[in-house]
Amino acid sequence: MKETILDVLMFMFQSYIEDGNDSEIDRNFLHKNLSMAGFADKNIEKAFDWLERLPSDEESFLLNKPTQKSYRLYSENEILKLGTDGLTFMAFLEKFGVINGEIREHALDRIMALDSSKVDITQVKWVILMILFNTPGNEINYTWLQNLEPNYSTPIIH
Repeated sequence: MKETILDVLMFMFQSYIEDGNDSEIDRNFLHKNLSMAGFADKNIEKAFDWLERLPSDEESFLLNKPTQKSYRLYSENEILKLGTDGLTFMAFLEKFGVINGEIREHALDRIMALDSSKVDITQVKWVILMILFNTPGNEINYTWLQNLEPNYSTPIIH
């Protein structure tokens, strides 16, 4: 099976983090359980590295935080990786206040750090869910996005 870092992250998020277990999970214990679940050690370590770079409430990697009047120009690599559907989905979430410019930038950073050359809307949604979950004050937006129908069609933003 060809798993990606995102596969490991999604499994980890569903199995250990999202269930409300606020206690610190031992990395070695988690690594052992992920190995037993069939994930390769290399991908487990990459997933841990990816998680360590998630934003927290104590830090921000943005030098200039986007404002409501900011306009985002995407690089060619971002356009290729997210595709029209992914970019439209992120614009939809931002337009309706589910994410703000700062969350968008964190999501782009973490999406670009994934080991796949292209992501789909479901993968974009998972990355944003992990960021919203990890960022205090976004509980309502997290719940809204989590409950968004998986078989929706991408909204068109004019």
